[in-house]
Amino acid sequence: MLPGGLRWRRSGRMDLRNHRKIAVIDNEVAYVGSQNLAGPGFVPGHPNRELVARVRGPAVAHLEAVFASDCCCPAARPTRTATRVMRWQR
Repeated sequence: MLPGGLRWRRSGRMDLRNHRKIAVIDNEVAYVGSQNLAGPGFVPGHPNRELVARVRGPAVAHLEAVFASDCCCPAARPTRTATRVMRWQR
């Protein structure tokens, strides 16, 4: 059991998960990196170090395409939100 009474539940195949962290904002700027939701003391004795890059220019379109292909990957169903976003951008 996790703090706050939450239970950890594994569902589906773990090898089909995607751990990429890509944020594209208004087709202008993207952020990629290792940003996580864990605090500095999540694993005692191993400090949490993060690295994030802000990307501008033509590379943003490439990152957006990577994100879209991840959402459409046949190994996993896209979420409703991802489907709405892709429809909105057409």
